[in-house]
Amino acid sequence: MKHRWFGVLTVLLVAGMGCVMSALWPPPPTPEVPTETFLIDLSAFPPGWWVDIPPYRGDERIGQADDRWIQFRCEKLFGGPLALHQVYWFARERDAAIEYKLQQKAVFFSAERLTPWERPAELPYESPVADRFRFACAQIEDFPSGSFTLCTAIGQYGPYLSIFSIHVTPGCLTFEDLGRILQAIDRRMSKAK
Repeated sequence: MKHRWFGVLTVLLVAGMGCVMSALWPPPPTPEVPTETFLIDLSAFPPGWWVDIPPYRGDERIGQADDRWIQFRCEKLFGGPLALHQVYWFARERDAAIEYKLQQKAVFFSAERLTPWERPAELPYESPVADRFRFACAQIEDFPSGSFTLCTAIGQYGPYLSIFSIHVTPGCLTFEDLGRILQAIDRRMSKAK
């Protein structure tokens, strides 16, 4: 009889600990709309671009429940121009705003062969829907092939953070093309709010 009670108590204790553990470490939240939904697709690009790396999940980080990435390349130049779109989802808008500020130094980095980041006169784009937004370009000296323009747009849209970087290269992408891509990102991200 004592062994039976001991067994029942053990089962209750283990079940109770499971409830306590799940309360202390609940499963991570998930976005209402899948993060991948907000990644741009090939239709946003001019002819001659292709999907180099299809949508994939990036590395999880503290405070970040979900992040997705996609990479594109211009087929005209071997190993040449590329574009990367990243979308991060946070359980709280406050966390997205904090990450937006933290990403400024990483996204708009400084380097010896890099001009200061500035909004190009050819494309003074400002997002009409983002809570916070910055778009700028810099010239990068890339020896031995010369130099290229790198443009990046980062925006917070409610609990989502979008980071888009692209090489603007003659024959593959114009500033007019880039303006259409930024508008396509804003159209998708506007559904996140």
